[in-house]
Amino acid sequence: MGNLDLPEELDVVRIEIVRWQGDGLIVDSGIRLHFADGRTFSAVALDVPGALLLTMPGEVAPASWQFPAVEYSFVTIE
Repeated sequence: MGNLDLPEELDVVRIEIVRWQGDGLIVDSGIRLHFADGRTFSAVALDVPGALLLTMPGEVAPASWQFPAVEYSFVTIE
């Protein structure tokens, strides 16, 4: 655990659903929040039931969640 140096207010400018599609399936697997300062937060399902991988603002997103990251698409919520 550690402390994050985050401003008191984080302005969310875009919300995306993290979606995996393959083998005839479409699975909404998580969410990404994009902030006005350019940082991103994501929470995406892993292969362990009930487990999420959190990527905090300022961290680099992993190359693989449950599946390789290139297999996911990001659907903006409007």
